[in-house]
Amino acid sequence: TTDKAVPTSITIPTTVEIEAGAFMGLTNLTTVKIVVVNATDGTPDKRAEIGAMAFFGCNNITTYIEDANLTSYQCGATDGDFDAVKSLMGLPADLTRSAS
Repeated sequence: TTDKAVPTSITIPTTVEIEAGAFMGLTNLTTVKIVVVNATDGTPDKRAEIGAMAFFGCNNITTYIEDANLTSYQCGATDGDFDAVKSLMGLPADLTRSAS
């Protein structure tokens, strides 16, 4: 992609694995939403698979919405350790999260 200024919002279902650095440098990205969806066996997939520094350089993210049923991340961080999640995913340090 040559125009990294296009997307402003991204919704990530838990059944999709996001590679490390996937959204790096998307300067207009302001909103990230992670939603729990059912896996192929019909059970809710409650774990987000988001690689290291996936959002590095996305300094304009001001809204982070996380499905209330999400329990953990690929990196092993859990719901109660959002500071670790922000650091590993490259999210802005002052970002807070909202439950959907």
